[in-house]
Order: sequence, then C-alpha cells, then structure tokens
Amino acid sequence: MYISFFLLDLVPSGSTVSMSLTVTHDVAYYKSHLDATLTSNTSIKLAGWSGRLLMFRGKWHGQVVFDQRIILAKGRVAYYLDMQGLNTSTVADRALFKQIYTTWRPT
Repeated sequence: MYISFFLLDLVPSGSTVSMSLTVTHDVAYYKSHLDATLTSNTSIKLAGWSGRLLMFRGKWHGQVVFDQRIILAKGRVAYYLDMQGLNTSTVADRALFKQIYTTWRPT
C-alpha cells in the first residue's frame, strides 16, 4: 500500500484553482501512466473544503492496483490526498482511507 497525504499546491496570485481542469488532468495522468479506468468521480466536502473523490483501477508493474484520490480546493490553495493499494485489498483500503480523510483538518 502506498499513501501520500496533504500535498499542497498554490496557484499564482489573482488566480483560483480550477477543479474541472485539475480533475481532467488527473484522469488523463492516471489513464496514461497506470493504464487506469476511472471507477468513481464524486463530489466531497471536508472541513469546509470542496473537492472530488476519484477512484481508479489500473496496473502498476504488472499488478492490478486500486487508487483513491481526493482533490480539495479553496481559492488559490489545493490539497491532494492519495492512497494506492493492490486490488486484493480494496475493501480494507477504502475503509482505512475514509477513516483518514474524514479526520483531516487543514493547517
């Protein structure tokens, strides 16, 4: 299992994060790099931040993997929460990821 949390991105002054462009970019990235299929794209709100929960099924070094990614944005700031695991542990990984992201608080 691979977990990456709280990656922060800041767009230039005078701009705001475009959720639609960010999601479009991420879907294209996962399709090209993991030969992934988008299995879910749902709206989410965490600690007052709006975002999207994306789920993918793809391949990494010959293994079938399940990837969960949350993109949160407010104004110029975006956070990325990501968890990737083997397809065989999807149910447990979903539960763990949900437990982690529901307790997330921005700093």
